[in-house]
Amino acid sequence: MQRVRHKFSSPDGSVYGSLQSCVRTNDLGLVGDGTHLTSFGMLGNFSFKGPEYRVSCELWTRVLRDLKVSTEPVHVHPDRDDHKRIWKQLGHDVVDDPGCEWSDGHIGGYCCEIYSRGVEIGNLVNPLGHSTDVGFGLERPAPGPDHPRSRPDLGPLPQKRRQARWQGPGLHLP
Repeated sequence: MQRVRHKFSSPDGSVYGSLQSCVRTNDLGLVGDGTHLTSFGMLGNFSFKGPEYRVSCELWTRVLRDLKVSTEPVHVHPDRDDHKRIWKQLGHDVVDDPGCEWSDGHIGGYCCEIYSRGVEIGNLVNPLGHSTDVGFGLERPAPGPDHPRSRPDLGPLPQKRRQARWQGPGLHLP
């Protein structure tokens, strides 16, 4: 995100995807709770006054369904009826969550949070009301009850991301 961060304040209609290695620095007290790691992989996409927010919602709905990741109702800020409408049209249940706001201290906006098995696995932010900043933790979704949440590295995304390839409108797995 750091390489393209300036585009939020000077949007040019461009789009980017990223696979980032992240190191936790500002909330180390959460490490060890079974859902937070000191480092993790983040798969994301960004648009800077480009494709509308709905495009990211559609993309991540397809990715999660293709990977067979079960999701809970999408958490949406109560002031964003447009976001609620999008998720419902895509077949998701929605719950109001006044905590669905995100900021890095400079750039922020309302967000929608995706959960699987009680753990937040993704966050779709609508920064400044005109762009999109999406991030999904690759280690978060657990494949079953025999894999404890304290070992999120055992989830399906790390293994499947190596096998996946994009082809046409969706994600295809061999």
